[in-house]
Amino acid sequence: MVVLVLGDRSGLMKDCTTGETRDSADLRLPGLQSELAQAVMATGKAGSGVVLINGRPLAIPELAGRPAAILEAWLPGEQGAASRWQMCLFGGG
Repeated sequence: MVVLVLGDRSGLMKDCTTGETRDSADLRLPGLQSELAQAVMATGKAGSGVVLINGRPLAIPELAGRPAAILEAWLPGEQGAASRWQMCLFGGG
């Protein structure tokens, strides 16, 4: 099983891709994340899932129908990782 975590870098620094003062005309995953996702999905691992951590809409047609599940986490905060992990493994939080 593969759980692939993808998304934006939040904050006020110049290299952040989402957050205050961060407008974007491009809705794709930043950097090489799309290529990484396609390579991981090409392995054919059963039960693969994707967790998206972002503060804006994302266009992800390259993932459509490929992972077993896509979980939209938005910007989950301090306890986000623990709660998303519980959801993925045990179906509840």
